[in-house]
Amino acid sequence: MFYGAMKCSALSLLAVCLIAFCFYRGVKSDCVINKNAIDGEVETIDWFGTGGQTVFLVTDQYTLYRSVNEGQVFNNELSKMANSTKKFYPYYASGVRAVYPTLDPKKIWILGFGPALWTTEDGGNTYKYTDTGLIIHRLSIHPHSRTLLWLALGQRSVTTEMLQAPASASCT
Repeated sequence: MFYGAMKCSALSLLAVCLIAFCFYRGVKSDCVINKNAIDGEVETIDWFGTGGQTVFLVTDQYTLYRSVNEGQVFNNELSKMANSTKKFYPYYASGVRAVYPTLDPKKIWILGFGPALWTTEDGGNTYKYTDTGLIIHRLSIHPHSRTLLWLALGQRSVTTEMLQAPASASCT
């Protein structure tokens, strides 16, 4: 289940985002400020899981960080993700662009560059890489399905069923 999202800019310390989130929720006395060194400005920060313990954030350097203790400590996840440093055409960039929750609190879709797509089914302990063979521009998960995924590929779109279809199948 998705617990919240916030975009922060200007400073590369996550503490600023956590303070803002606490005030946004109206909680002032219970906020704990933790400073975590990360490699850039925070683009997105999302809480996942049934208790909101797991926090994923993506920086403007396309680095994915994960915390399993509500943001007290963040770890860089790219070393656990196959092909996360490979630069893909047409972006000539590597890393993670966005993180998407599903109805399953342990399953998360992670969008990279070009054809790069990862999933985790254990809250981020392990990641499975999928080379879709297609340049993915956008991703959307069906709000009532655990398995239906829509990928925007320029003027075409594809679903998870098409990704598993035989090579001879058409994606029009």
